[in-house]
Amino acid sequence: MKLTLVLLFIFQVSNAATTSGKKLSISKIRDELGDKARKANALAASIKSLGKEIGKANNKYLERNSTNRSLEAKATQLKEGLEESLIELKKEEEYAKKLARTYALEGQDDLDENALLKRTILLRLAQKRASEYKQVKERAQELKEAFSVYEQRLAQARKDEESLYGLIVDLENKKKDLSKQYISSMEIKNELEESLESALAKRKAYRVVKKKPAKSKGLSLIAPIESFVSYKGGKKGVTFKYDKRSPIKASASGKVVYSGELASYGKVVMIDHGSEVRSVILGDIQIKAAKGDIVQRGQVVGYTLAEPGLKKSLYYEVRKKNVAQNTLEWLDSVDTIAKANI
Repeated sequence: MKLTLVLLFIFQVSNAATTSGKKLSISKIRDELGDKARKANALAASIKSLGKEIGKANNKYLERNSTNRSLEAKATQLKEGLEESLIELKKEEEYAKKLARTYALEGQDDLDENALLKRTILLRLAQKRASEYKQVKERAQELKEAFSVYEQRLAQARKDEESLYGLIVDLENKKKDLSKQYISSMEIKNELEESLESALAKRKAYRVVKKKPAKSKGLSLIAPIESFVSYKGGKKGVTFKYDKRSPIKASASGKVVYSGELASYGKVVMIDHGSEVRSVILGDIQIKAAKGDIVQRGQVVGYTLAEPGLKKSLYYEVRKKNVAQNTLEWLDSVDTIAKANI
C-alpha cells in the first residue's frame, strides 16, 4: 500500500543560534543579519561599480592598443621611406661626383664644337641632377623629422598603454579582494539566516507544544532523532533537516514490519507498536533493523547519512489504522525538550 509520508518536528536543535559561540536572541540575530545584508549589498554595489570601471578601462586599453599599432605601422613606413631616400641620396651624390669628374676631364683638351656641345650637355645634366639631389635631400629631411615625431608619439602612447594596463590590474585586484569579502559576508549572512530559521522553528515548536501538549493515547512515543538544524512540518508530520550522522531510535517498543527502499524516496523503517499504531521513518539512512525484528523504545534502528557542507532531510510520521495522525500530539516530554532549546 502506498505510504503518505509526512514528517514530525521533535524540539531539539544541535546547533544553537550563534555567531560567536554564545546564544543570541532572535532580535539580536535579526539585527546582525540586517547589518550583514547591508554590508553584502554595499559590497555587491562596489563590485558592480568596479566592473563598470574595468569595462571602460578595457575599452580604452583596446582603443589605445589599436592606435599604437597604427602609429607603429606609420613609423615603420616612415623609417622604410627614410632609408630608401638615404640610399637614393647616396646614389645622387655618387652620380654628381661622376659628372663633375667627366666635366673636368672634358675641359682639359682644346675644345672643338663637339666638345663644347658635350660640355654644355654635361653641365645641364649636372644642374638637373643637382636639382633632383636637392629634392631627394629635402624629402629625406622631411621623412627624418616626421619619423622623429612619430617615435615620440609612439613612446608616449606606449606609456599610456602601460598605464592603462596597470590600472586594469589594480582594478581587477580590488574587485578580487571585494569579491572575497562579499563571499565571506554572504557565508556569515547564510549562517545567520540558518540560525534565525532554527531559532524561529524552536520558538514556534515551543508555542505549539504549549497550545497542544502531548495527549495520553495509551502509548508513549519519543522522537526518532535528537540532533537536527531545522524543521518544516504541518498537521500530519515534519521534515527534519540535519547535517551530521546521528542515531535513529525506535519511538516505542514494537515490531519492524517494513525495512528497505521506497521507490525514489529513500529507505524506510516502519514499526508496528500495537493497537494499529505504526511509526514511519524515511530518508537517506543506514538501516540497522530488519523486517521481523522486535525493537525496544529508544533502540537504534539506523543512522542518518551526512555529507560535508550538505543538509539532508529525515521524514517521520505516526499512523493509526493507516491514517496519518497529528504526530506532535503523540510525543511525550516534548514540552521539556522544547524548553531546553529555546
